[in-house]
Amino acid sequence: MPVSRCGLLLASLVAIPSLQASNLIVNPDFVTGIAGWSGAGITWDADIGDPAPGSLHLILPGMPVSSTCIPIVGEQRVALSARFRTSGSRASAAAVSFTDPACASGGTLVGEVASVLTQQPPDDAWYAFTHVFAIPVDTLSIRIELTTELADGQESVDSYFDGLVFGPVDNLIAHKSFEACWSPAQTIDGFAALVNSFAEGAKGCIPATENACGGSTCDGMPGCPITLRSVSAAYANTSSLMMRMDVTSGVDPLVMDLVSSGVSCTVTVTDTSKLLTTYNAIFAVTHDGNFGFYTGIPYEVQNTAAYGLSSSDWTLGGTDFRCNKAFGLFSTTQIQDVIAAGVQPTAASTMQQALGKTICPLP
Repeated sequence: MPVSRCGLLLASLVAIPSLQASNLIVNPDFVTGIAGWSGAGITWDADIGDPAPGSLHLILPGMPVSSTCIPIVGEQRVALSARFRTSGSRASAAAVSFTDPACASGGTLVGEVASVLTQQPPDDAWYAFTHVFAIPVDTLSIRIELTTELADGQESVDSYFDGLVFGPVDNLIAHKSFEACWSPAQTIDGFAALVNSFAEGAKGCIPATENACGGSTCDGMPGCPITLRSVSAAYANTSSLMMRMDVTSGVDPLVMDLVSSGVSCTVTVTDTSKLLTTYNAIFAVTHDGNFGFYTGIPYEVQNTAAYGLSSSDWTLGGTDFRCNKAFGLFSTTQIQDVIAAGVQPTAASTMQQALGKTICPLP
């Protein structure tokens, strides 16, 4: 099922070189044979293949088939892609890291793509998988190993491999299709800019309570209006199907009405540079059922408020003579808590806007 077209992505994308142009595997598509690959129980099938005829046919379970050694310097992000056609068995392609240039020393599994025994396609269908990961700093070479294993009750193996790709992908987040669309796929920087764009200028409200914002109006309801500002968004890889974004938001200077001991005053926060809220959200990176990924509901969100407001950052006013800091009706901590009641849910809602966004192209 080759990809015929690229899906549309949102605006803040950073183009990267095509992975196809930097595929480091010798003979990755088996169009004319299986030269460059060694192992027991393999043959070349000239007729079966995807998207073009020609594939590596593996019939012995548990016996790895190896590529030629691939010299590569460690500590960089790479992608491993493969197409499988199986008959109930589990097929996998793995990247094995070595600490010498000739694939002789070490031998550590660093990345793998595999079909799932319980989710097999029909016998004549192909699955495509990609894993984006970082190789260890001491890596000097990589070997790609293909294997297949029997499902329960299965007596024989009949697996085909095609369209293998291994190469650097700079700061790409994830991808499944290696035939097309590598250039517009979402990058770490692009997704961070996208998340930042949701927080920048976002409007919110401090909810009205008995002692705060009852005399103000926000979006047609009682409350004090606030405006967020984007400070930063950083990506942290968690696993091949999880991604974490650490997003920090600030807030514009604001005015709110507060009540203490029956006295109503106006608080003006003139310096909000120390009112920072950081969300650490771990998103599921979800398959779209074809060749794309999208962000899913975050299964974990941690809120960290770094509020360091000082007395000099806010002023007090009002018609009552007690609206003066000297009377001690309002504390800096109280003011921070009122602001947090509006900033934190508003910042959280900006994270929700990142859900369901494509992070690599759809066909």
